[in-house]
Amino acid sequence: MNGIVRILTQQGALAPVWRLVVWACAAYLIILGAAIFIRPAVALRYLDGFASSRLLNTLEAVLRFIAGLAFMGGSPEMKYASPFFWFGALLAVTAIPIMFFYDLHNRFRPQVGPLVRRFLAVYGIIAIALGAAIAWALT
Repeated sequence: MNGIVRILTQQGALAPVWRLVVWACAAYLIILGAAIFIRPAVALRYLDGFASSRLLNTLEAVLRFIAGLAFMGGSPEMKYASPFFWFGALLAVTAIPIMFFYDLHNRFRPQVGPLVRRFLAVYGIIAIALGAAIAWALT
């Protein structure tokens, strides 16, 4: 863990960048959660877009990988550094198969869509809670 953090923060300018990306992740989750309750149709249309094309799939994977690196690189400055490091590692590692196995990722869309619709309010609550927890850990 320390070796990876050292590599990610060895350039002094990267530490504030990682922190900014983690703040952006917290804001994204809070906004997504709020949108689920304020404009559920818009939020569903947005969520339905995941894996809908190779370009969007690639964008999702790249952003997930960057967010994962940011959580790992920014974890020493966060409360509960270890869980946030491993959360970032999970994000980064899962980005790789998402990037290279678009057809498989896209194949799950028909099964996941109805689940998302059924538990949309739960997703909204979890998104807001996770975003708030990340923001709290950064302070």
